[in-house]
Amino acid sequence: MLRKSVFTLLVMAIGVISSFGLVRAYDAELAERLHGYILLQVEEHGEAWFIRSSDSLRYYMEDGDAAYTMMRYFSLGITDEDLESIPSVEDTSEMLSAESVCDSNDLASRLAGEILLQVEQNGEAWYVYPGTCRMIYMADGDEAYTIMRYLGLGITNGDLELIEEGVLAVNEYKDYSISIYPDYSELETEDGYKPFIPYGNGRGVQVTSSAIVTLQTMEAGQVSAIQHGLEEEEVTQESVTVADGSGMAFSAASLSEVNDTLLAVWLSPSGITTGFSVDGGMQWGDEEVLTERPTGPSVPSSCLWQDDEGELRGMVAWVDPPTSEDGGPLYVAEYEGGAWGDAVQVGESELISSPSLACFSDHQSMVFRQDGDSGLHVHFTQRRDGEWEDPEEILLGADPHMAECGDDIWVGYHWNGARRGHSSDGGDTWTYETVDNSGKFGSIACEGNIVAYQWGDYASREAANTKDSTQRTVGVELSFDGGESWESWEPAEGEMEQSIASVDVYDSEVIIFWRSPDSIRIKRYSGN
Repeated sequence: MLRKSVFTLLVMAIGVISSFGLVRAYDAELAERLHGYILLQVEEHGEAWFIRSSDSLRYYMEDGDAAYTMMRYFSLGITDEDLESIPSVEDTSEMLSAESVCDSNDLASRLAGEILLQVEQNGEAWYVYPGTCRMIYMADGDEAYTIMRYLGLGITNGDLELIEEGVLAVNEYKDYSISIYPDYSELETEDGYKPFIPYGNGRGVQVTSSAIVTLQTMEAGQVSAIQHGLEEEEVTQESVTVADGSGMAFSAASLSEVNDTLLAVWLSPSGITTGFSVDGGMQWGDEEVLTERPTGPSVPSSCLWQDDEGELRGMVAWVDPPTSEDGGPLYVAEYEGGAWGDAVQVGESELISSPSLACFSDHQSMVFRQDGDSGLHVHFTQRRDGEWEDPEEILLGADPHMAECGDDIWVGYHWNGARRGHSSDGGDTWTYETVDNSGKFGSIACEGNIVAYQWGDYASREAANTKDSTQRTVGVELSFDGGESWESWEPAEGEMEQSIASVDVYDSEVIIFWRSPDSIRIKRYSGN
């Protein structure tokens, strides 16, 4: 116990103890000194607290479950090559007797106090002890709890109170399965179309300050928005007619939101059709047709933003295929001053489909699929100062869906499997990775450092190629560190015959919305 006593004296020496009972502010310097350490509350019952380096907060490590949560959501991804450059120990006794490499190993020193996940293997977790900058393997939560407590330092209650406390939110999902369609066959249209769920570049779920709003056909000829209560115990729902009589000809729609104002766009028999709600989806204004119905599938996309003067602005993008088999030229229409402007063609190509929009006050971004001699490619373009830049080919693939969080731009798409593209510099350079070799139709959403990627998870490549919905479930990967590491989530729990889902991220929660064989399904994943 000599080592722990020495630490307490060290804390006293740097002036963090007050014997006068005065109210003391948080000590940022102390928290920084203790980054990555486990502190044991010696004046109580030895409660363990982990000081997280990224925010200098202390988190209560109550037991193995809490340690497991920290392993998964406080961790940093690391490659095998970098991991090999950090010396390891076999057990805690060797760690305490080992010579420090903090002054001789730059990488180990930089990662001192971090939990590392071996992303090129099976996500094995390693703790880099800040006292020696050596790492130790943690097989599971219980072992992590034992290891980190053994390596802990004693601290008094007074000293501990000088470090601000953080809340460790154990990630969990909430299942809001709602039986809306008892018999789909009753709702088939004359053309054979069944109730749709928007997916891919047509986002069908948005979260407002008071509700989850989903967009779908409730019966033939009617498009409806449904509000689902946000409280954990509340599963309320209220159907509101967005458009009665215009119907939905294809599973093509998009729902966008800013400050509880919602814009819906869909492909109706009349054409590319829009509707607004200014109260979070409870009431909708008159629908407006922007252009005649294209000959082929158009898959419109929408976005909303507020300009520097606080005025509501909007944009819709679609293609106008000359036949049901071909792509077509790309068009956009802009909402400004309370009215839609005329459709304007973007670019010269005649072989475009599947646009996806993201809009902000200073620019608009768009990805779309373009046919070329060398195959299908995803192109990216931005509009600044009212002008669209020349599109740039960024990825080989089809049916892209985009999400933008600052300079981080994410694209979900498919090409011989479900893939995910990423740019961390505003679209100048791109990387991609294959997520599922038998996946299709990826959609993506982000908020801050949270990224959610969803795709149609088919049982085989053959099932994906034939779009066999009886062999399809919902695949999801989540990242809580800006894409450094990912974890899998199976909201449909492996059940097949699921529709493609739509995804949103709001207030640190991931919301997945899809249609199962007998119900509308919504699941929420609460993350740290």
